[in-house]
Amino acid sequence: MRVILTGATGFIGNRLLQFLLTEGCDVVACVRNPAPIRERYPDVTVIAMDFTAPPDPQGWSEILRGAGVVINTVGIFAESGRQTFQQLHVDFPRGLFLGCQLAGVPRVLHVSALGTGSGTQSAYFQSKDLAETLLRATPLEAVIIKPSLVYGPGGKSMTLFRALSSLPVHVLPRGGEQPVQPVHVDDVCAAITALTKAPELPSDALAAVGPAPITFAQMLDGYRHWLGYSRSAPVLALPMPLVMLAAKIGTLAGNPWLSVDSLKMLEQGNTANPEAMTRMLQRPPLTLQQGLQRQPATEAERWHAGLFLLAPVLRWAIGFMWIFAGVTSAFLYPVADSLSMLQQVGLRGQLAEVALYGAAVLDILLGIAVLLRFRPMLTGVLQLGVIFIYTLMITLHLPELWLHPFGPIVKNIPVAAAILILMIMERR
Repeated sequence: MRVILTGATGFIGNRLLQFLLTEGCDVVACVRNPAPIRERYPDVTVIAMDFTAPPDPQGWSEILRGAGVVINTVGIFAESGRQTFQQLHVDFPRGLFLGCQLAGVPRVLHVSALGTGSGTQSAYFQSKDLAETLLRATPLEAVIIKPSLVYGPGGKSMTLFRALSSLPVHVLPRGGEQPVQPVHVDDVCAAITALTKAPELPSDALAAVGPAPITFAQMLDGYRHWLGYSRSAPVLALPMPLVMLAAKIGTLAGNPWLSVDSLKMLEQGNTANPEAMTRMLQRPPLTLQQGLQRQPATEAERWHAGLFLLAPVLRWAIGFMWIFAGVTSAFLYPVADSLSMLQQVGLRGQLAEVALYGAAVLDILLGIAVLLRFRPMLTGVLQLGVIFIYTLMITLHLPELWLHPFGPIVKNIPVAAAILILMIMERR
């Protein structure tokens, strides 16, 4: 069977590709970056595609010719640049569905999200709901797959949740009482594969959920035990006004997880009856504990969980250090004292002033680059270079500062180590 799979390098799409190939399907993978698929699956037909500028109907007809099933897994959790909800969740599926009609595709499977159509104000859910409405308005034989929180190896949400679970105290909105029903990515892919091969479709929608609802706090506790912690973390309820304030700040800062939209989705809850999923899998879906134990936590994952939330803290600390140093040098510290120190390293007059304010500007620019994550490796090397030059000049001309009781120069050693750690943590 020829299957067209869009988004085959995404979290669900990439795992689904493996399931389809295991079942002997002839898969055509439509992806933004074809290199990983071609390298790992040389026999798979790969089509490079910009989902923000997809083919026209005629182009789709060429791609979809002879396809028995089209599966759309393209989606984003947060908008970034040209990748908007409108482009990827509405415009792209609209063109794809029209192409399927023109090409006479017998079956379409569209991955949406659990929580659409419930009057939510979440922009994510609203865009997903629009695509569902578009699909239902077509004559296509289709099923809309509506997953709850999907977890498994490689999932971005799983990375966040295991990091949160590793904290010594869980400070959660309303104490984490929001209902969720996490589902393992393998269960989602097994259900989609079954729908691909089914002689008849059982319904027009499938709620892809775990076996039973649990609270958000219970889910984090499950991750915590999976990481090897013997005790549960105490849970503190964070007042909703503070949560909303933090979400607004996160929205302004561009944080996809700590945002007003993600808070609305969490507060809405994410549960459904698992009976349809059980019938499709011919067994109950995996519990969170069963799903996590399919791949026990490694030592690297334990380290990553503990460090994941420290990366932004370290980034802001280092960025603040550079900006504060630059502002202090230029505006707060007595200029005469600064020029006096520069005289001791051989800089006098206008040259000393240029060095003073030039170094201040450089410090501020480095701080901004750190905060904006601009070329992290290059920025890290520049920081280390500046620290080395500053330290060398002081060592040669002001060696007594090494013996200062506050250790202004000695502190360059742990700062350099912190920069090296951040460079490693920021590497993609």
